Amino acid sequence: MLPLKSVIFIPLSILAIGIGTISSSEADQSDKNGVTQGINGATYVGQNTPKRQQSRPRRRTSGGDRNLCKAPLVAIVPGSGDVSLDPNSCTTESIATPSQTAMRSPIVWFYIPDYGLPEVTGELVLLNQGQRIHQSRHQVTTGGLHPIQFDYNLNPNQTYDWLFSLILDADQPTNNPTVENQITFTPYTPRELSDVPQNNPLLEAQYHFQKDRVQDSLNSIAQGVCTSPSDPILNQVWQQVIQSINLTGIQSSPWKTCTAPLSQ
Repeated sequence: MLPLKSVIFIPLSILAIGIGTISSSEADQSDKNGVTQGINGATYVGQNTPKRQQSRPRRRTSGGDRNLCKAPLVAIVPGSGDVSLDPNSCTTESIATPSQTAMRSPIVWFYIPDYGLPEVTGELVLLNQGQRIHQSRHQVTTGGLHPIQFDYNLNPNQTYDWLFSLILDADQPTNNPTVENQITFTPYTPRELSDVPQNNPLLEAQYHFQKDRVQDSLNSIAQGVCTSPSDPILNQVWQQVIQSINLTGIQSSPWKTCTAPLSQ
């Protein structure tokens, strides 16, 4: 697996175009111990507390019941294995690469498939050392790209697992599309924070990338294109970044909302 820096280094060098000189630098079946098997192999201990199988890779594309899957749910995070949005890809694995963030409450973007409804309910679950510590539900618009913000303050220099599911079948949770990854909150120093460029998504993305905050770099580019969809440079950068993290299948997906919704 490529280190995070090499994942998007080449395409982010395009940030220098047009902006002067920029240095590129739970479950429905239990065993005897009450452990249930969830989607993508996640295990749920008891009724409310999930625990991941630590040896199993995290997936940025959903699996689930093929009857529910018209296209996979996709987390916009670095990873391996290209992603397609046709129904035959519903069982194709695309492995996520753990990310770093400088945001206490980070934002992750998702491709939400079109289920024939204008909105569906998504659930974000946060785990610390395998134990559920927070969950929230969000109404998300279908058929395009949508941001979700963690409404939980992460602790500095701590790594968390998260899972995001679309609640399509409340009676059979294992059928619900689910994606997951691991994220570490590594805050900037006061000096670094003061150096973050303002009101320029290209410079901001470059800065986050140089500081190894890849998740924040992706969010900066996504926010920039979403709010300025006719900007040719932003669009070019977005296309290159999406290709670099092997998500070419979603590069033409429409932007459904630019603002992360409040949790319910």
